[in-house]
Amino acid sequence: LWLLLQPLGFGTGYILLKDLMTKYPNEANAVSGLKLLGVAIACVFWAIITNHTVTDLTNVLTEPKAVAGLLYTGLVTSAFGVWIQSVAFKRVSATEASIILTSEPLWASLFAAVLLNEKLSLSDLFGGSLIIIACLSYEFNWIDKLTSNISNYLSENNKSTNSNDNSMIVSKIDSINSLIDPLDVSSVSNSNDNQAMINIISNTKNE
Repeated sequence: LWLLLQPLGFGTGYILLKDLMTKYPNEANAVSGLKLLGVAIACVFWAIITNHTVTDLTNVLTEPKAVAGLLYTGLVTSAFGVWIQSVAFKRVSATEASIILTSEPLWASLFAAVLLNEKLSLSDLFGGSLIIIACLSYEFNWIDKLTSNISNYLSENNKSTNSNDNSMIVSKIDSINSLIDPLDVSSVSNSNDNQAMINIISNTKNE
């Protein structure tokens, strides 16, 4: 359930952020502060319901590496990242930002491979390729061009089929006319057989 809510939350957040930055284009600092405050409140609430105490925080703050990690993730990857995201949303749409941010796992994997010597599996490479293809597809409108080409092809094919059908109909009408024109309907006997034949030919010509 959490995995399903995560993309919905991100997508909704991007749409709301775009609306905010459109209405208040010069308030990136205030919008960023509001977002960080919301995250802080959510974290405190989570700590309370999971029975964490101030003692747990004290134990973390006594470790220099833990403090460095908290400062880096809090100031650089969170605060600065949220702020630069707010500034960027003044210039790009929510859809474009969503496409760009889908490449986040790709960059994380690349940095892990380069800096931490992590090995990428075939599934990692395949997933990264799909992300790249999706980004390029959106950037160059590949899907729109493909659907347009298919639509044009079907339209042209339909026109060609209709043209061939019309040619066949015209040909049949000409053949019927060649049979009817020599006939002098007024001179034909009034017998039931001859009258039936005339009716059939006349009806065919009208069709």
